Amino acid sequence: MMDKWINNNTISKILALAVAVLLWGMVHLDTGTPSSTLTVSYDNKVIDNVGIQASGLDESKYVLSTMDTDHVKMEVRGQRSVLTSFFRR
Repeated sequence: MMDKWINNNTISKILALAVAVLLWGMVHLDTGTPSSTLTVSYDNKVIDNVGIQASGLDESKYVLSTMDTDHVKMEVRGQRSVLTSFFRR
């Protein structure tokens, strides 16, 4: 009798749907805190006097008439180790 249930296409679909709903519920309804204790420290770096240059402008379709400024102050946020290695160069 169990062989008939397994070979029945409708029963297989219902079983697959039930497993999918259970998996979805386990992923989306888990309110516990993550078990990872790894903390990543983020840092901000401010770069003054960054030059602005227009690029990727299709000159056959668009015209850049004015730019308000040619230098800006930029703030970059990221992992401290990545920022340190990038700005060391």
